[in-house]
Amino acid sequence: MKVHKLTVDNHKEIVELFGKNIGDYYFIIDDLLRNKYEGEGFNVYGEYENDKLVSMLLNNFNNITYYSNEDRSVEVYKDIIKKLNFMKLSGPSSLIEKFIPYVDVKEDTLSYMGVVKNISVGKRYRDLSVNAINSEEELGMLHELLMTSEEYWGCIPEDKGEFIKNNMINNRNNKRTAYLSVDNQMVSSCSTIMEGEKSAIIAGVVTNPKYRNLGYGTETLIGLFEMLLKEGKHSYLFYNNPAARSVYMKIGMKEVCEWRVIWVQQNIERLGKCMDKKALKTLLRNIKDNQYAVPEGMNPLKLSLDMMDYIGDIDGELRDDLVFSVLANWIMEDVLTFEEAHDIFMIALDEKHILNGLGEINDTVFGRTFSVEVAACIIYKHRKLLSDSDILKAFNTVLKFYNEDRDVRGFVEGKRWAHGAAHGADALEELAQCQIIGYEGLKEILDSIHKKIKINYYGYINNEDERMISAVKAVLERDIIPVEEIEEWIRSIGNREKKGIVPDYLFIEHNVILFLKGLYFRLVDHTKYDQLAKIVKEVLKETSRFGEDYSW
Repeated sequence: MKVHKLTVDNHKEIVELFGKNIGDYYFIIDDLLRNKYEGEGFNVYGEYENDKLVSMLLNNFNNITYYSNEDRSVEVYKDIIKKLNFMKLSGPSSLIEKFIPYVDVKEDTLSYMGVVKNISVGKRYRDLSVNAINSEEELGMLHELLMTSEEYWGCIPEDKGEFIKNNMINNRNNKRTAYLSVDNQMVSSCSTIMEGEKSAIIAGVVTNPKYRNLGYGTETLIGLFEMLLKEGKHSYLFYNNPAARSVYMKIGMKEVCEWRVIWVQQNIERLGKCMDKKALKTLLRNIKDNQYAVPEGMNPLKLSLDMMDYIGDIDGELRDDLVFSVLANWIMEDVLTFEEAHDIFMIALDEKHILNGLGEINDTVFGRTFSVEVAACIIYKHRKLLSDSDILKAFNTVLKFYNEDRDVRGFVEGKRWAHGAAHGADALEELAQCQIIGYEGLKEILDSIHKKIKINYYGYINNEDERMISAVKAVLERDIIPVEEIEEWIRSIGNREKKGIVPDYLFIEHNVILFLKGLYFRLVDHTKYDQLAKIVKEVLKETSRFGEDYSW
């Protein structure tokens, strides 16, 4: 058995390897052809036995995929993968699990993969047509549709113009959104997130709540599948939701396999700093000056991974003005695909980023606070696409960070912003809007903010209170925690010793009063929160040494 690096000249052998199953994996074939079997971080290897190709291993920079139509050992690849840069392995579970003995598993997740090669049901609404978005007007209609679903609140800009600008990129090659309208109103949509010559990977369906359970979502899926089939493309779906599976199967999906994704710790660490600091600063300055355009010939994911190596650098310009600024722009403007943003998300949440040096008061704070802000940005942008397990992982990690991090410095002289209390609150605000976070989780968010407010060693002077209030407002907007419990929580903020060690109790007093004042003015103009605003005012009068002056 020998392993050789493959080129486009070996394509016929790859096709023969997949054989009759090739239709189940056209998205892999399209990936090979799109990259012409080569490129920076793109490597293809083949195992030969008796001069016949019997397995292939594809390394698409951060990912490894393996395929064989036989039950073979993968030991032949063990030395090769030690030399490759990757963060995860993905593919059919029965094949990918063979690599577990040869990698340091960080996380192991399972879902399913299916393909639509034909449609087995007819349309229910023959007088309605499914169309692809091709104009700014249609993008505006899509914005109106997404804003009807609570799952998208906070995930997309409220401003329609900003949404249209951000999503014009999705109408370029390799992506499309199909929709169905009723009485000139878009009621359902679904999208592809990657297309090739013979394949398209499908994202989820969105339906206006007023039009659910009427079959419009299924109708839109059928319409999109028909479009793709007419172009000779199979539709591929990745899912773990039983209800979605039932709909897909009814339409005609064939379930191909259980799909496994293994995140690998050792390879994330081995990526290292691929670009020196000076060169990176020069490059990122040029990118900002050029309106964040990706330089020609540069892989945005590779550069993003390089940037994550500097997310905690003590150089404030590099960390904040350049690295975070470019990352946030590329996430929000879809320069990074969801899959690529997810890779960054997993790095931000690991022990070498958001939890590095937790509890210490030193320069490690910059890596923690900017990693949590990157995570907040990705939750904001991709809340709908992140899995429940992704959200829960982020929830537990962010809470650990917020509860245990003692370094709450805002602006650090000579090193610029740390701002952990503010950045952590940003992440809690985004998490509070996730449907999987219920009563208990929302209570934990309030408890965590309560602890952060009442620290006795630092006085907040950089609008940390306002960022915490935004997180509290996000909790209130869920309407899950009873008002009586919210009132009790507000009163608990004001419960403190009026005298104590100087300056400890003065820090607590300052933080409590500042927070309550801000909370009052964020609630008072909303009729819905009249009673809560009244409670905040009462607590302020009881808590402040100048309480009798609060007559507003």
